[in-house]
Amino acid sequence: AINAANSTGGADQIIFSVAGTIDVTSSSLPLITDPVDILGTGISIANSPIHGLDFVSGSAGSSVTGLAITLSSIHGINGNGVDNLSLTNCDFSFNGTLGSPIGNSFGNGVSIINSSDVTISGCNFNTNRENGTYMENCPSATFMNNVVNSSGFHGFIIIAGGNSSITNN
Repeated sequence: AINAANSTGGADQIIFSVAGTIDVTSSSLPLITDPVDILGTGISIANSPIHGLDFVSGSAGSSVTGLAITLSSIHGINGNGVDNLSLTNCDFSFNGTLGSPIGNSFGNGVSIINSSDVTISGCNFNTNRENGTYMENCPSATFMNNVVNSSGFHGFIIIAGGNSSITNN
């Protein structure tokens, strides 16, 4: 579904019509290179050898709603250069706990760099190795109504994130 969304111009939707776990053990899911709305209520992505989902430049305006991402070797969601990303009512648990295939021992529920206008709302972050959310060079980020339990270092860490807000977490 990600490859199909990447290959068509403009925004696409990936809507899961079943519940259950997508066990990603042999290789990572494809990079997300085009705008996509992922509606994942009842779906869990588990055991990814790198990141659960990986958004890169070109995927600006993407959103993820209702998806659970657990047990990714590094980050539940990774984003670099992806403006206007929205994560709503998602669950990020136990990411970074498997140890990475490249020898790193870190992992965040969500890691976003070099992006602006990112909104994370109504999400749960539970027992991620380093931080619930790590953001660097991300102005105008909004965090609201999230729950963070037992991450290794910080619930939310924002470096160079001018005009960002954290409310009701």
